[in-house]
Amino acid sequence: MSAAELMERTSLPAHDQQFDNFLFATVGEDRNGMQVSVLSALARLGVEPWQEAKQLARLSEELACARVDGLIAELPGVPSLIHDHRVIAERIIALLPRLTRFGLPRSPPTAADDAATASRNLVTALFVIFLLVSQAIFLARAPSTQVDGTGTGISGETTAIK
Repeated sequence: MSAAELMERTSLPAHDQQFDNFLFATVGEDRNGMQVSVLSALARLGVEPWQEAKQLARLSEELACARVDGLIAELPGVPSLIHDHRVIAERIIALLPRLTRFGLPRSPPTAADDAATASRNLVTALFVIFLLVSQAIFLARAPSTQVDGTGTGISGETTAIK
């Protein structure tokens, strides 16, 4: 077997580089003074790092943060994580690309998206105002009937309950 064949067989599998900022972020220092990255933390927990990163990127930030918080809270041998694991989870989750259900990157919002959202909000607000004004007009035009609690109506006649 040639050296090239040996290198090809023993090389690491190709991975998705869009997760590198997340996976190579430092989560703390272990008892031996070594920096622990997300990648090494996940590996220490027996979790496949790139697969976990892809799953986390599909979750909402809140769910992903809760998942990472739980994982790094379980990480043995990293004293700095005992109290700060939630803060660290929030920091490193921000480094994840956001993916759709199909594994495609979500495009960052553009000015056109912001304008469309503002337009939808304006239409919604106008519709709510229209409904409120319509209801006020309807109530103003409706004949008022008052019952005074004695069983008599407006005209003073007694109403019978059958």
